[in-house]
Amino acid sequence: MSNKRTNNGVPLQQKVTAKGRKSTVWLEKLGTYLIDVSKYLLTGVLISSLMSDYESSRETIYWLGGLAAVVTLVVGLLLVNKYSKKDK
Repeated sequence: MSNKRTNNGVPLQQKVTAKGRKSTVWLEKLGTYLIDVSKYLLTGVLISSLMSDYESSRETIYWLGGLAAVVTLVVGLLLVNKYSKKDK
């Protein structure tokens, strides 16, 4: 008889590992989502500035939109790279 603790016939180590994999997949999906948000922010800023007349605040819109796009892209890439390497 094994001395490992079990819960409903499943070793606890397997349950912990499965829970860790679910968390990893969730964070990797979040990273992919943030990369997509970055693309949409950049596209939205560029298209809205072309369609509308923002002469007085055009630079501010470009800087804030570009900064938001870069921040979400970096966070997304960090999440995807960090958690995709753990699975391999």
